[in-house]
Amino acid sequence: MSNLVRSSAINFLYKIFNLLLALGIMAVTARLGTYNRGEYSILITSAQIYITIFAGFGAAAAYQISREGNFNRKYISTCLFLSGIIGSIVTFLTISISYFFKSPPLVNLWIVGLSAPFLMIIPLLSGVYLGSGNMFRMNFINSFSSSFVLITIFLLYVFRVNVTIEIILFCWALSQVISAVLSIYIYLKEHKFDGWDFKSLIPYRVYAIEIGITNIVSLLNYKIDLFLVQSFLGLSQAGVYSISISIAEMLWFISSSVTAAAYSRIGRDNKVDSGLFVIRLVHLNFLCLLLAAPMIIIGFVYTVPFLFGKAYEESLIPLLILLPGVLLFGAASTLSTYFTNQLGQPNLSRRVATFSFATNLILSLILIPNFQLIGAAFASSFAYIIAIIYGLFLFTKNSHVSWGIILHPDMAMLLQDVNKIAISIKNILRPTKRTLR
Repeated sequence: MSNLVRSSAINFLYKIFNLLLALGIMAVTARLGTYNRGEYSILITSAQIYITIFAGFGAAAAYQISREGNFNRKYISTCLFLSGIIGSIVTFLTISISYFFKSPPLVNLWIVGLSAPFLMIIPLLSGVYLGSGNMFRMNFINSFSSSFVLITIFLLYVFRVNVTIEIILFCWALSQVISAVLSIYIYLKEHKFDGWDFKSLIPYRVYAIEIGITNIVSLLNYKIDLFLVQSFLGLSQAGVYSISISIAEMLWFISSSVTAAAYSRIGRDNKVDSGLFVIRLVHLNFLCLLLAAPMIIIGFVYTVPFLFGKAYEESLIPLLILLPGVLLFGAASTLSTYFTNQLGQPNLSRRVATFSFATNLILSLILIPNFQLIGAAFASSFAYIIAIIYGLFLFTKNSHVSWGIILHPDMAMLLQDVNKIAISIKNILRPTKRTLR
């Protein structure tokens, strides 16, 4: 548990750093107005859907390493080759779409599409580091692109360049390209390309496709309300609502810290021990998110009008409605890791995601036209809550962990785990303090 505690603490510090970067980018795009913020959110979410389609290949690499202790380098080389081929086709398609559709947001889709040949690389190589438990490299790669965007925008402001939504999208696309090249450079320092061989994909094709489909459904579940708000209410309201979503989902920065650090161990332990360990992590996540939620609300009240502008004040009510569902969904995110990495059954995660997506879609179609942003937030929050109940039902059925253990956490152990993480964070930061002195 000590290695997990340290890894969780390192992840948490990186997530805090990423959270600050995300706030910075939100502030920059929000200051361009609700309409431009909406356009940015829709386009970046569209790119994330493309990334998610191929994230299953990275998950398969992580699965290979965590279960077998090694991975097929030809598998990685083949995936990188496919990334370039498929990405080039996607780039051509996005340019064509932007040529024929002259109105936002599709008119600027081609800018995001320029990075398509590189977008698969980061989740693929992140999977290698996730499976091996190398949290530093995984977090470094995932932090670099946001850092690049903010630094570039800052320099543009210094030189008094008029920063538009198109410039920010160019910065985002360029950051993805540089991050991908950097990821390949880091990978090549330890591994060699063995050439591509499409046969290397065969043993993991079902797993990768299952994860890819699950991830797409999950992302659509998270973002379908945003797309429907844009469709029913327009880009300006989508811009306002995107702030509610982004700030609520900051809770997942915390829960994902623990889940990523525990990924390898969840796959190694036997089914029962792993199940008990997962519920221990669910309890830990729930407590941490429960403590963080009030701070997010207070931070919103005192910072959003100042950082983003008064136009976004109306995103507070949707945020408050979203938080209960986001909190429970984040707390139980470790269940997905159990289904995929321990049981090797990503179809269980897909069933949960599909159930949540269908509920969210139906409720959003009914509520958004009548209750606008409040209806969108309620649909998502309710879908998250009942999805977690369904996920826990599948978990108890497959892990043989009882509902009694799930609903009655060991408070002494839980507080001990929180204390260990707090001490580990303090120990990690201590050398930095000495250096500053």
